[in-house]
Amino acid sequence: MRKKTWLGRNINEIKQTIFPDNPDDTPSQRMGKKIGWFMFILIMLCCSVAMLIAVSFAH
Repeated sequence: MRKKTWLGRNINEIKQTIFPDNPDDTPSQRMGKKIGWFMFILIMLCCSVAMLIAVSFAH
């Protein structure tokens, strides 16, 4: 088994905390959790870029 990096472990922990896997979920619930996770990642990436831009202008 391949050992996960620090970032990989933390991302997986965040995903399991916000959108836990439940075997009783319906297919639509699973799809909603996947969509929610990708939206969360996209918003975090956009916020990171916005932070870099703001810092570059403040400097």
